[in-house]
Amino acid sequence: MYFKRKVPNIKLVHLLSCPEDEREQASVASLKPLEELGVQYVQHVNFPHEGEFPVHDNLLEIHKKPRVFGCFAAHQKAFMEEFFDDVDLLLVCECDCTLLVSHKRFLSAVVRFGALMSSKEIVAISIGALGLGKVAPTEGLYLSQIVTGTQCMLYCNTEKEIMREMFDTVPWKPFDIWLTEVLGDKNQIAVSEKRLTTQLPGPSLLGNDSESVIYKMKTTSGIGSLPPE
Repeated sequence: MYFKRKVPNIKLVHLLSCPEDEREQASVASLKPLEELGVQYVQHVNFPHEGEFPVHDNLLEIHKKPRVFGCFAAHQKAFMEEFFDDVDLLLVCECDCTLLVSHKRFLSAVVRFGALMSSKEIVAISIGALGLGKVAPTEGLYLSQIVTGTQCMLYCNTEKEIMREMFDTVPWKPFDIWLTEVLGDKNQIAVSEKRLTTQLPGPSLLGNDSESVIYKMKTTSGIGSLPPE
């Protein structure tokens, strides 16, 4: 492994928008117990963005929504403010993220993926999202050219400066599209071969139509199956 310590220091930043909401409380109930296994658990409460936001020429009209910008800004803030040098692995989870496997099994996969990120120069992993343009799996991961979900993102300390530079220099877009454009063609982003997380049902905070995408993810052949114990 390429970590500074025998047991990696893992931090989870949980992005919340409406902490009193039943769905977000269910997400907290799913993720917060990772603290008992040594994970640093931190909440960032970012209320749905309704104010002004930056617009640029490469932004599609359909994406010019304050809450779409707010989602990107929340991920950016979590990475830039919480990824200290003593953190080996950073998880950033959205407010509707929930685990599909036990906490021990999830954490074991995170540590394994983190080691692969160092050796394979993978900058980011989407744990639980669909990936398109996938290549042959590598020990539970697919390198992917297109990512369609960011409810549970994993970053490794050894590759963090690449991501930090991207956040500093590349204008915002919807976060999954932004990740696809900055990392997809370079084989620097991956998705987990088997889904370990999913999104809790409910209306989208971005102003999209409820959960049609989530339904497709759950019903696509092969998606949602779990790795063997």
